[in-house]
Amino acid sequence: GGGEGGGGEGGGVATVRVLPNLSPAKRATVRVVVLRRDSGVVLTAGSGCLVSRDGHVLTAAHLFVSARSGALFHGFAPSEVLVAVGVYVDDAAPSRWAYWAELQTPLERLVERDERRRLLDLAVLRLRGELTMTPESFVGVAARYAIASEATEALPPFRSALRLGTPSAVTSGSALLVLGWPSPHGQTSIFVDSTHECLSREGQLLHTRAFIHAGSSGGPALTPSLHVVGVVSHNPRSSDDTIRPPEAGGEVHYLACIRSTERIGLIAPAATDLISCRRAPAVLPPPPPAAAPSLPKLA
Repeated sequence: GGGEGGGGEGGGVATVRVLPNLSPAKRATVRVVVLRRDSGVVLTAGSGCLVSRDGHVLTAAHLFVSARSGALFHGFAPSEVLVAVGVYVDDAAPSRWAYWAELQTPLERLVERDERRRLLDLAVLRLRGELTMTPESFVGVAARYAIASEATEALPPFRSALRLGTPSAVTSGSALLVLGWPSPHGQTSIFVDSTHECLSREGQLLHTRAFIHAGSSGGPALTPSLHVVGVVSHNPRSSDDTIRPPEAGGEVHYLACIRSTERIGLIAPAATDLISCRRAPAVLPPPPPAAAPSLPKLA
């Protein structure tokens, strides 16, 4: 971020951050919404990021599983819910419904916790078919959505996918770009925070002052080269998530905790392990003769 008077008398040398072209990151950042099929009521809404040409979406586990009870989809059966995915249109527009998806992370991985009993909070979806709903775009969590069509034809390769980066290379002071679909004051357009750095690391948690809000969960944290190194997890709620900088002498509350992607290889098993969210009865297609597509290796 910048401030007034940086070039005036006594002012320090201003640091100017040159941003990359963010269009690819915006196209890869999707809205992820879990709906009840019978009523169209929104159960959870968050964000995600395309990370493979085969339609894998990296997102946050807590969009699908309760951090307290471990219940999947608020207790509804997978066949009773729809995982709807909206895509970026332009900066001023809401996300447009485009795909339906299935969870590719087994329940035992979704509820996995770290040494402090916090969810590891990583999940992978697989886009499975085109989706149209009414309204045709996301207009808020209070709205009800009706499924107009839910195709099962195979999808073409996704050219907007971003590469996974090397999260171990992210250290205190590393620049982070955070994208997502937050909804302060009912906002429905995409949000990009490009003004903050990683403040510190705690194991696989990256702490930053990047702005997040309801709907940001699951959005990507990117390096300046647009490599995915983390997933928006949560706002801190206790003093356990604060630091006391020596120069300040007081507490600084982080605004965002980012879960790094270091455990990504554990949450994306073979495509045959999908948690089906198709309309009942759920009938999965036969597995392809070739090896199931896998997530790209870390850069």
